[in-house]
Amino acid sequence: MSDIITAGLDLAKNVYQVHGSDCAGRAVLRKNLRRTGLVAQINGRIALVNDWLRSEFSQDESD
Repeated sequence: MSDIITAGLDLAKNVYQVHGSDCAGRAVLRKNLRRTGLVAQINGRIALVNDWLRSEFSQDESD
């Protein structure tokens, strides 16, 4: 699977649509999720995002 460069989230009352595209603009992720499914997807990735942010900002501070 290609890296997701751009992500989009279409909010609605009951069903959310999640979209992700790669650096060429090709869609690599399309999902329809209910509220509970969205929360589970986000919770599973929060640690990954935090680790990435921590590594990015620690590199900037050392320069």
